[in-house]
Amino acid sequence: SSSSSSSSSSSRVVRDVPVLHIPGFTYDVREMFLEDAVETTGCVRKEDVFAAGGRNTRSGNDHHRGGGKSHDRGYKRKERQDQDRSRQDDNDETQRGKAGDLERLERAQALTERGFSDATAALVSDFSADEIPFGLVTALVNHIDHNMGPGAILIFLPGWDDITKVHDALDKEPRSRSWSLIPLHGMIPTRDQRAIF
Repeated sequence: SSSSSSSSSSSRVVRDVPVLHIPGFTYDVREMFLEDAVETTGCVRKEDVFAAGGRNTRSGNDHHRGGGKSHDRGYKRKERQDQDRSRQDDNDETQRGKAGDLERLERAQALTERGFSDATAALVSDFSADEIPFGLVTALVNHIDHNMGPGAILIFLPGWDDITKVHDALDKEPRSRSWSLIPLHGMIPTRDQRAIF
């Protein structure tokens, strides 16, 4: 294999480096991206893609401007300044929205040129990196379980809340009785994490 030949050449370049050989074989890895998962599962509606855990965003950009009436002139001046800033924020948001629309259109066009369906291109081009598509994860696991041979699936997620949501969504699936769902995270005691081995 390529790894054994590269380790042999490396040990020749760097003298006296021990080479550890572990017998066995490797599994082929097929690299897929979001658009591949959407196309493969047929999960092309946002309602389906985010169904299991809801639409999860990490942006935290919910700004609420408070008000209330006051007879204090200083407060009214501050209120006017806030309104001016709010109008400017809205204008900036509109400009970003137009730029975002153009970017989404370009992404969708690039995907259709690569042979993806219009539905897949539209959905994927509208994705945000801050969103976890829980429904799509569930659909993809079901697809793999139904169409591939026995094996293991590793799902990497950014945090414990997301791990819990995906675990709970998968646990509710009818096919889950034949699965071993093992969440791993630094918060989980080591003895529980050993279940994976």
